[in-house]
Amino acid sequence: MSTLEEIKAAAEQVSAEDRYELLHWLAGSEDVRRRDLEELRRAIAIGVAQADQGERAPLDIKDMERGRPRPRSNHCVSMSMPSAST
Repeated sequence: MSTLEEIKAAAEQVSAEDRYELLHWLAGSEDVRRRDLEELRRAIAIGVAQADQGERAPLDIKDMERGRPRPRSNHCVSMSMPSAST
């Protein structure tokens, strides 16, 4: 059994409150923050490269305001805002 499997098995044996505290502690760890930042930087670099190649998709502000995630695609979002007349 791997260490990760042991940790998962142990987490199943504790209360939901303790699992929540464990998750909160883990999410705040420097290793997790560093990994998340690296992943964000990679995603931004991909989006910039796609935009540079003209690969953009329309941005729906209304969906963003409603908290709906955009469907994932191979296209980045155009940063230009629609004109007031549209």
